[in-house]
Amino acid sequence: MTGRERFLRSMLFKPVDRPARVDAFELAQEAFGETFPSYEELNRSSGKIRTALIEKCARLEMMIAERYDHDAIFAWNPFAGEISLEVISLERKMIGDSKAIIGMVPSVFWAIEIITDHMAFSVRLAEDMRGLHIDAERMLERGIRRVHELADAGADVAYVPNDQAFNSGTYLPPKIYEELVLPYAQKLFSEIRKTGLIGIYHTDGNIMSILDMICATGAHGLQSIDPMAGMDIKKVKEQTYGKLALVGNVQCNLLQEGPEDAIRMSARYCLEHASPGSGYVFMASNSIFPGMPLSNYHIMQDEYRKFCEERESVNGHLSKMTKMSS
Repeated sequence: MTGRERFLRSMLFKPVDRPARVDAFELAQEAFGETFPSYEELNRSSGKIRTALIEKCARLEMMIAERYDHDAIFAWNPFAGEISLEVISLERKMIGDSKAIIGMVPSVFWAIEIITDHMAFSVRLAEDMRGLHIDAERMLERGIRRVHELADAGADVAYVPNDQAFNSGTYLPPKIYEELVLPYAQKLFSEIRKTGLIGIYHTDGNIMSILDMICATGAHGLQSIDPMAGMDIKKVKEQTYGKLALVGNVQCNLLQEGPEDAIRMSARYCLEHASPGSGYVFMASNSIFPGMPLSNYHIMQDEYRKFCEERESVNGHLSKMTKMSS
């Protein structure tokens, strides 16, 4: 089974030989002694220099996926724009169908990360709901264009960041979310499905009050499942199984601070409670961000290896017992 097959089958609740895995990995300097080009460097480049920078982005993202045996390339360097599409297109040519490719669809619904003036936004909620819907339609149109651009570039997955919550709960009251976000999310994820892409909804925070509505968006999967906000992946899987695949939940602050036993416990909890029955991709609850000790990421990956080896051993023993009894 190729990594691409494993990833896509996991998102569709189809049987896999082992849990799929990926990460948004930002430790290229620590792992390879290289850094990604900055946005400024990419945007001001042209000609052969631009081509070389695009090739560097693609090469580093592929190196990350190969080094850590990820089943997908998380193409977020750069995050968006025309250059990101060129990076994805180059990656598809270079890797063929061996791994899935995840592309970004940012800033397409009202969310914490795109609201710069929270007081003004609160006033608009009371006085200008029509205007907020007009803006939402514009964001949706931009998002739909981006989805088709990703599909044309060769991506398999449209990843939609839309932070809706803090540790204490949602930013928007559920009724406002239902009016101002849900219908536009449904339209976007419907378009994602029409293109044949897999759609992943990302939000941090405690989203239990809107989890059923996120299921209703039509997304294939949900990423983060933020344990620092009290999101228990065991309970979330029970509520969403068959409707929404889960991605993430390995606790980021433990990956930053340790200790080793706590990292292993967090990784093992995800694997034991979320991977049975497919519908799960092993990943940190957010990115593997700069400043995180690379050795801690290696602990997380080592626990994944141990889990897979143990499960393979058990499955092999059961298969042997079945043959002996038949």
